[in-house]
Amino acid sequence: MGTVESRVKANRNIDNMLTPKVEARDAIALLLGVVLSITGICACPGVYARKRNGQM
Repeated sequence: MGTVESRVKANRNIDNMLTPKVEARDAIALLLGVVLSITGICACPGVYARKRNGQM
């Protein structure tokens, strides 16, 4: 078994390797959320207008 210092150093190396992937996932999730929100907001007036005009 390694010393405590070597284990802490290994954990920091793993954290440094994972951080960009986590940030990329967060960015993708945020972008997807924004796109879906805008799509939903734009769809609501369209549905309302079709119901109002008797097209649905």
